[in-house]
Amino acid sequence: MLMIVILLYTMMNVLSRQSCEVREMVKPNEEIRLFARGLDVPLWRVAAELSISEQTLIRRLRKELPVTEKDEMRKIVESVAKRGNLA
Repeated sequence: MLMIVILLYTMMNVLSRQSCEVREMVKPNEEIRLFARGLDVPLWRVAAELSISEQTLIRRLRKELPVTEKDEMRKIVESVAKRGNLA
């Protein structure tokens, strides 16, 4: 009986650690991605406004951007959302 309790306790500990690690895994620039998604602006529209390809934008978003670039992207997302998402 004691072995079962120890085994269950150990399993619960491992699972709780894994769930904490999963919560901490956030993509760089996730706030920009979520901001665009929330305003229903696809990233390819943001890339077009920056005169770059969508893939180049995705690559840039892989690493944390400086605050100035984030602000610029937020402004672009807002302007695209105001104009509408028409191609």
